[in-house]
Amino acid sequence: MSGSRLTLLGETPADDPEAVPARRTRSAQPTPQQQTEAQQKAAASMLMIALKALSQRFVVSVASLVDLVLFGAAFAIWWQIMRGPSQLQIIAASLFSMFSLAVIWMRRRN
Repeated sequence: MSGSRLTLLGETPADDPEAVPARRTRSAQPTPQQQTEAQQKAAASMLMIALKALSQRFVVSVASLVDLVLFGAAFAIWWQIMRGPSQLQIIAASLFSMFSLAVIWMRRRN
């Protein structure tokens, strides 16, 4: 088999310079058993930092959502009484709107 690069299964190429070397197993990424304790602690701390930042952003977005809900409720009340408002409806909607504006103003002041 001097001119052929094929080998029989289970046969190892002896001194053939054209022989294809055997494939190596991939070990680019270490398995979880191979990771050191320091790498695991670093990964855990990075995860905690990411979760902390995400939770802070969530709290800020929920705080901003309160203003939107108050504004939306006041708008919905005024929209409902537009067809035929009575004096009591106008007074109630005005009081709720002023209360909503006061809450938004007090929250923004801090």
